[in-house]
Amino acid sequence: MKTLRRTIRKILLEGWLEKSSPSETAELIDQLSSGDYETIEQAVSRGEEMRYLHVRNTKVISHSGVKIWNLELNDELFNAIKNPRRESDGMFIVGYYELTIKAYPPGASRRSL
Repeated sequence: MKTLRRTIRKILLEGWLEKSSPSETAELIDQLSSGDYETIEQAVSRGEEMRYLHVRNTKVISHSGVKIWNLELNDELFNAIKNPRRESDGMFIVGYYELTIKAYPPGASRRSL
């Protein structure tokens, strides 16, 4: 039983310490900054699974359907977003180790609301 526990801990630790490839990080950033509601949903879910980010909270504006994600980023993702420095455009707002993203649901746009 002790050997099994040791083996499981070793496997978990190795998985935890593995570094991701820069292309995975870049792809995740592209998806998060896409502006597409469904793509952002998938990227947030994927980012949580990969332990790049944690969803602090989400909010849906009732009259427009806009969804706002407030995310806490790990060091690797934060540094990848900041270098090269990305400008906030009101839809993709970078803070100190956090990210706020706004997106309209499918079928809605800024002009129609």
